[in-house]
Amino acid sequence: MQPVAKKYDHQLMCELETQLDHRLGEMRRRGQIPEDMGDPRVIARLMVQTLPQPHPLAERTGPFYDTPGLVRWLGITRQALDARVRNRTLLGLPTAGGGPRVYPVWQFSSGDKAVIPHLQQVLRILASGSSDPWTWALWLSSRNDETYDGLSAAAWLDGGRGPEPILAEARADAARWAA
Repeated sequence: MQPVAKKYDHQLMCELETQLDHRLGEMRRRGQIPEDMGDPRVIARLMVQTLPQPHPLAERTGPFYDTPGLVRWLGITRQALDARVRNRTLLGLPTAGGGPRVYPVWQFSSGDKAVIPHLQQVLRILASGSSDPWTWALWLSSRNDETYDGLSAAAWLDGGRGPEPILAEARADAARWAA
């Protein structure tokens, strides 16, 4: 395990212990018996089940900005960010359990605040064939050795190349998805 991961794990365990000690102490002060909650192994398993689960596509489509981070970086409100996702000018991906969306970093031109050229066109085309933003993210971030010189569609567009091959393939794939 990497040192940063170990540090995070340690911080998480310490915070969990602090919060749990606080909650159990509150219960005892109110005359409740924490032991009445049941088997500690069952309680621990239930607690762990509430932790976010990694999305199976996250490794192929990330890294991501989270909602609060992107709101700060872009200097816009959460409502404005939601509007950009609804208008398909930005790709926001839902997370498990209805948590806040995540936003692939690669959709921004070389780390700039502007999205890659023609993203809105591509998202609208892909949405005509599939309603799943994770499908669109995977489509945009997957390398294509045959059509895009080994680049992903997003990298092709970010490189300033013409959008025609991307748009044509997006139309073809969206039509297949919709069939």
